[in-house]
Amino acid sequence: MLAYQNGVVLDFDDYYVQDEWFGADNSLCFSLPDDHPQLPDMMAQLPLTDKESEQRYLITSIDEGDVKAILDLDELKGTIYVNYNSGSHTPADIISTILPQGWSVIDDAHIETRRTLELPGATPLDIIRECIDTFGITAAFDNARRVVCLRCPENEPATGAYFTEELNLKKLPIHRSTTSEFATRLYAVGKDGLTFSSINDGKNYIDNNEYSDRVVCAFWKDERYTDAESLLEDAQAKLASMARPAESYQCDVVDLAKIDPEKWGHLTVFMYQGVILMDKKRNSRMMHRVSRYKRYPHHPEKNVVTLSSVPGTLTSKVQQSYDAVTNPNSAFQQQYQISIDSITSWLTDEEGVFAFVRGIDGRMQRVTGTLRIGPAEEGHLDLDQQSINLFVDAAPDSKPAAYLQAKDGKTVLGCHEIYAETIHYKTLIEDKEGDADA
Repeated sequence: MLAYQNGVVLDFDDYYVQDEWFGADNSLCFSLPDDHPQLPDMMAQLPLTDKESEQRYLITSIDEGDVKAILDLDELKGTIYVNYNSGSHTPADIISTILPQGWSVIDDAHIETRRTLELPGATPLDIIRECIDTFGITAAFDNARRVVCLRCPENEPATGAYFTEELNLKKLPIHRSTTSEFATRLYAVGKDGLTFSSINDGKNYIDNNEYSDRVVCAFWKDERYTDAESLLEDAQAKLASMARPAESYQCDVVDLAKIDPEKWGHLTVFMYQGVILMDKKRNSRMMHRVSRYKRYPHHPEKNVVTLSSVPGTLTSKVQQSYDAVTNPNSAFQQQYQISIDSITSWLTDEEGVFAFVRGIDGRMQRVTGTLRIGPAEEGHLDLDQQSINLFVDAAPDSKPAAYLQAKDGKTVLGCHEIYAETIHYKTLIEDKEGDADA
C-alpha cells in the first residue's frame, strides 16, 4: 500500500519496487490509468511511502500516467565536505564519521582493509558511493530507521534457494553474456607513476587466465592509490571481473516464499543472495547472485529476479557511469577536473597563452593567442582579434587527438598527442598578441 500527503492512501496496488545492487538506486514505479481520480495529485518530488517496508520515495518523473520515484536519501545530501580526506580507515569507520545525526552503520561487510578517500567536495552519499567503488562492497539503505547497511556480496552464503521450470520459473530465463571489457592482463598505475612491480616479481602487470589463455591487455590508472600493496590487491579484483564473461539471467518467477511463507520459506529471495539456477535448455546448474529484484508487494507472482555472475548488472553499471558523469561531486568528475587543470597548466604559460603542442608533423609548436599559421595549401591564416578553441576528443582510432580551431570553424593546427589522460575537454582562451612558431 502506498500513501502520500499525510497518510492519504493511493487506491492502486499494482506497483513494484526495484532493488538495485547499490541501494541508493532503488526505485518505485507504477502506471495509473488516465481516468484515475488521484493521477492529478501526482507531481515531481511528491513523497510516497511504501507502508509494507515504511520506505519513503520521491517522485522524479511523470510521463502521462507512468510514475517513477527513487529512494528518498535527501538527508544524506544535506551537507558538503570540502577538501575531504578520510585518512586511512575501513569503510565502516569512514561512513560512520560522515553520517548526519541520527543515522548509523550496520557493518555486515566486515572489511578490515584500509583506504584513504580524497574528494574536493562531497556529500555523505557521495562518500558512501565512493566507499562502495573503492572497497568493492555495496550498501542497503533504510530511511525509516536511518540505517546504512554495508554488505560484501562475495561473503553472502548460499541459502539453498533455487529456480527451476518445474517449480517457480514461469518461462525460460533471458540469458545475456558480454565481454565488452574483456582482458586477461592488466597494467595498473597509481599516483605519481606508482606501480606494484617491486612486490610482483618486477612485473608492472598481472595476468588472469582462468577463462582464456590469450593475452588481452588493459590499462588502469587511478591516482587515489599511493600504496603498492593496495594497488595490487585492487588490480587483482578488477581483473578478476574483466577476465571472464559477465553473464546475467532475467528470471520471471512465481515468488512462492511470498505467497506461502510456511511451505516455501526455504525459497526466500533477497538481494546479493546466491541462488542456484537449473537451466534445462542449456543443461546447466550454476549458482549466481541476485543483482536486481523487481518485486510487486501485492502481486508476487509477477516478480522478476536478475541473477548475475559478476557484481552488479549491466544496467546498474550504466547507471553508475551516468552518475559519475553527471554528479559534480563524483570522483570521476573531480579527477576529470584535475586532469583539465593539469592539461591547461601544461598548455599555458604564466601569461595565460598557449604553450607547446605536438603538431601533426610531429614537431613541438608554441602557440599564442594571435596566430599566423601557414597551412600548406593556403599559405597562412590571420586570426587577429579572434578567440581560439582547443578541443581534445576521441579520434577514429580511439587515441587522444586535438586541434586548434578558429571561430569560423576552420582547423588551423592538428595534433596527434596531448600529454594528459582526459579527453572530451574543451576550453576557450582569449587571444593575445604573438605568433605560432614551429
